[in-house]
Amino acid sequence: MRLLMVTAILLPMLQTRAQSLLKISTRVKFPSAIVYSPDGKYLIVASGHEVQFFSPGTETKVAEFSSGHSRDILSLSCSPDNQLLATTSADRTIKLWKLPGGQLTGTLTGHAGAVMASRFLDNSKLVSASEDMTVKLWDLQTQKEIYSKMDHIKPIRALDVSPDGKWIASGGGDKEVIVRDAA
Repeated sequence: MRLLMVTAILLPMLQTRAQSLLKISTRVKFPSAIVYSPDGKYLIVASGHEVQFFSPGTETKVAEFSSGHSRDILSLSCSPDNQLLATTSADRTIKLWKLPGGQLTGTLTGHAGAVMASRFLDNSKLVSASEDMTVKLWDLQTQKEIYSKMDHIKPIRALDVSPDGKWIASGGGDKEVIVRDAA
């Protein structure tokens, strides 16, 4: 009797979970980065050197391109206006792509180690963090570095920007989270 009751309770829960589960195969390598576009139109997946765009909630691939990075992609970020995608890589570069087509609009260089993450402050500035222990702020119009901060004493592994774009937080192997004014 107890088994019947447990089955009657668990079976509908498992069926509901199975209905909401969707698996997407990336074909190339393991997914190394995943991001939704801010407008929700795309689920963007990096796998190896490739970037693939899927329609959210489906397995439908709507676009894909090879990133041109010489090493694997480590992170993805989208500009708030859905116009640009930034890919970072172990090849020490950040590449900027027009969405959704994937036309390369620029390559930012200057890090001495793998670029672990990037985030858009707004539509005109990007911040990046690297294993070289630096956080860099970039002007996307000129594609030049605005500043470089070396506050960590070990490689940086994590990065985020406050929703209003005023604060940058980074964390690394030094077991510190450093929050700085974005200006």
